Amino acid sequence: MLELAARFAQRGPLRVLDGGNRFNAYSVARQLRRAGTQDQTTVLSRIRVARAFTCHQVLSLLENTALEPHPALGIDLLDTFYDESVDVGERRRLALKCAAHLRRLSQLAVVVVSVRPPRPPSTDPTGILQIMQEAADQFVFHEPPAPAQIPLLL
Repeated sequence: MLELAARFAQRGPLRVLDGGNRFNAYSVARQLRRAGTQDQTTVLSRIRVARAFTCHQVLSLLENTALEPHPALGIDLLDTFYDESVDVGERRRLALKCAAHLRRLSQLAVVVVSVRPPRPPSTDPTGILQIMQEAADQFVFHEPPAPAQIPLLL
């Protein structure tokens, strides 16, 4: 996602909606340097980052994001929805509203969102992954590489 942020920012303004507190401007700058970008400061200044630390803040962030013809990246946008201190029904209600706002934002520009399933042994009782799949025009599931089998030495 950070490589994608660098590519989008080279072309113009970019909105980054960070739900997992994972946006790292230094990593984006490294990507720009690898790509041979001469004026990294100008490219980085095109990126507007907004962070949310609760599922309620994610919804507020999306509600207050204006409809503009600039791409948007949602990085780990739904990580906060796995907070078990928030009622399951409330998390589902918020996720449905967030999906509607993501569809709204995608009317004028590309919107790319990364989401992760809950960490094992947790499950997804809210069905937010399903909600996001149904809201998306295109959905890509990335399987992490399987760990290499190390033979047992006897």
